Amino acid sequence: MRILHCADIHLDSRMSANFDKEEAAVRRQEILGTFLDMIEEAAKAHTDHILIAGDLTDSAKVTATVRNTVLGALRDHPEMKFWYVPGNHDTGEDFLGVTEDLPDNLHVFGNDWETCSLDADGRIRLSAAAMDGTPRVGEGLSLLLNPECFNIVMLHGQAAGYHARSKAETISLSAFRGRGVDYLALGHIHSHQEGELDGRGIFCYPGCLEGRGFDECGEHGFVTLEIDEDTLRMKRHFIPFAGRCLWEIPVDVSGCADSDRMAKRIREEMDRQKAENIIHEGDLIRALLVGKIPADAEKNLLFLRRSMEKEFFHFEVEDRTGIEIDYESFRYDTSLRGEFVRLVEQAEIPEEEKAEILRCGIRELSGEVDEL
Repeated sequence: MRILHCADIHLDSRMSANFDKEEAAVRRQEILGTFLDMIEEAAKAHTDHILIAGDLTDSAKVTATVRNTVLGALRDHPEMKFWYVPGNHDTGEDFLGVTEDLPDNLHVFGNDWETCSLDADGRIRLSAAAMDGTPRVGEGLSLLLNPECFNIVMLHGQAAGYHARSKAETISLSAFRGRGVDYLALGHIHSHQEGELDGRGIFCYPGCLEGRGFDECGEHGFVTLEIDEDTLRMKRHFIPFAGRCLWEIPVDVSGCADSDRMAKRIREEMDRQKAENIIHEGDLIRALLVGKIPADAEKNLLFLRRSMEKEFFHFEVEDRTGIEIDYESFRYDTSLRGEFVRLVEQAEIPEEEKAEILRCGIRELSGEVDEL
């Protein structure tokens, strides 16, 4: 038996925090396209079941395009069964705003535990419950499983002890230990994470299907399970599937005194990452400028962004540089700039504040202004 486990698709997400209106619109359609492609890929691999562990959409309200295409994709593949447990973004009793005439091959779980057989003999079972707005710390205590079966449990929430993006129902992994769980299929954490549950089972977050911001960098995709129906042994694989990846890439610009030199450093690092097949032209990149630069360095972030933006779908620059001050070089400087540096050096303020004051002051004394 082949099973696909995905979660946190967040269809119709606004994504306005990271991208302009046009980029966000493109990304919304691309994420929908990736989800539809995943279904087609699952069909080609003769997948029997698709588990969606919450947050298929970013909110309970969705566009007609998302509703029609997703429902159409499910109906186009009656050979596969889709199992859905709502998350914290798309809570409600309906599915994509629909309560009637849902596809026959779709099962939506409610707030109470429900166990379903995935095979004809009833030896592979799926148990799940939706969120109801209350913490699920002891949720496993009310779940009864047959230890002779291969037991999959599906929930959406934050496993205790694991960092998540937002406040959500807490899932206590200890509540599921020693209860005959073979695979705890989870959703909510947007990176692929898995670990041992007990001597028998594991827990797994497949992560989101596509990254939507720079807090979701790296590869994203889904997890496949292959279960031998005779021995009930399982093999699992994480499948990278995102159409585009987001990356934050540190670029050391230490010693660079102007934007031209910084741009060359950025290009060198991007070319190196491309050559090593880490990043690709269709990706979304945030270059992180690091290192220490002279206090009077000319640095234009708009110029640096535009120098590379044609190379990628999205490119931006974030400044994390520090200021390098050689106080000795100003010791006997009789100019106004020298006097300014000496006054700041003697001030009883944190070094970080000194660096910023010197950066602004020296540029002002040099007749330069920061970019608008």
